[in-house]
Amino acid sequence: MEVTKLMLRKDNAMDIWKSRHLFQFQNFTVISLVRIYLELHPTSHFNERKKHYLSFLKTFQKYKIQDLNATLLQAWFTQTQAENNLVEKTLHRIKCQLNLFFKWLKKEGITIINHLDTIRFRQNIEGLRSRIILSADELKDLCANAKKHSGTTFYPVLYTLIHTGARRSEVINLQWKDIDFENNMIIFSRTKNGESRKIKMSSHLRLLFEKLPKTKPYIFFNCKGTRASGHSMSRAIQRFKRIYP
Repeated sequence: MEVTKLMLRKDNAMDIWKSRHLFQFQNFTVISLVRIYLELHPTSHFNERKKHYLSFLKTFQKYKIQDLNATLLQAWFTQTQAENNLVEKTLHRIKCQLNLFFKWLKKEGITIINHLDTIRFRQNIEGLRSRIILSADELKDLCANAKKHSGTTFYPVLYTLIHTGARRSEVINLQWKDIDFENNMIIFSRTKNGESRKIKMSSHLRLLFEKLPKTKPYIFFNCKGTRASGHSMSRAIQRFKRIYP
């Protein structure tokens, strides 16, 4: 059966998986299997780094999964590193996200081995920039400037980052159902390793949350009133840095 024709419609992905005993998935293309995987795992972090996810698809989408190997994947990582000036620690993070898909392929018996297992990146080397640690007074000044700059969008996100120490992606994905006001806890359900965790909510952060509008599921929004994203936060940070270098 012609796989390309089957995969023209997105809803065919689930139909194919339900009838998977009829198919030889080793002959499926990468793009076809990615669509099935994302239909089965809609909250997966696999496609979170959009730029590199799209680069991966552009490079390998027409490959049959049985033709994909470690040499091809290593060459893609090398090219990605050169084009984006990435350190190996970042490459490791990209690999971890792609590995969600490749682990699923092996678990379901679509592939015999996980070719990403043979690819290694060093994580203990110094990054391109040294880490800057701010004092308490510097953090107060930073928050004050952020509040003047964008008190309803950028400031709440920054304030939450400072008071939780969480990753930016974890903070902007917070929903009101993740805030336990009764027990003063914050639940991060979308984390890097896929496991949820809880942290204590400070009294100052609780006051901020109590003042924020609760008309939508997600807590944080951009200047256009839509849900905050990694891209919108990056743009907001750049605007803030231009005014407060």
